[in-house]
Amino acid sequence: MLSQIPLHLGGSDEYNNLMWVDKSIHKLIHITKNNTIRKYLDAINLDSKAIKKLNLLRVKVGNKPL
Repeated sequence: MLSQIPLHLGGSDEYNNLMWVDKSIHKLIHITKNNTIRKYLDAINLDSKAIKKLNLLRVKVGNKPL
């Protein structure tokens, strides 16, 4: 589960603020080390549409897009 509006930005853990994401995607949203990011990207092989969605979520939590 991932908060659509992160807790540190005023979001809550109420059901309407949560979204289901794959465990590997959840890690990619939060990971900042390049070698670990590459390991996960190589393992799950996302298309450009999925990368765009992933980057939107990364930015929401305060991380740089891939």
